Amino acid sequence: MNLGLRLKRYRTRRGLTQKEAAEIIGINAYQLGNYETNRSEPSIKILKGMSQAYQTSIDDLVGNKIDPTKATKDKYSGEEVMKVLKEYFDSIEDKD
Repeated sequence: MNLGLRLKRYRTRRGLTQKEAAEIIGINAYQLGNYETNRSEPSIKILKGMSQAYQTSIDDLVGNKIDPTKATKDKYSGEEVMKVLKEYFDSIEDKD
């Protein structure tokens, strides 16, 4: 789904007309219509206003879905971190 359709979907889910939503966001209805029909793209500032008006995140508005199964993991395991810390503290103790 493209950005314009998502923006319109979130607006209508909140039961807002373009005019009502535009007033809340701080833009005019014509400008909002351009965003919903993909004639122009909203700035981050406008997206922030939309996310507040539509009570959703900017990620949801733009279709950014994060898959937790593909999230990057820490570079080091807990055991590796503990080993490095132990070596570090051992080296400090040797200097005293």
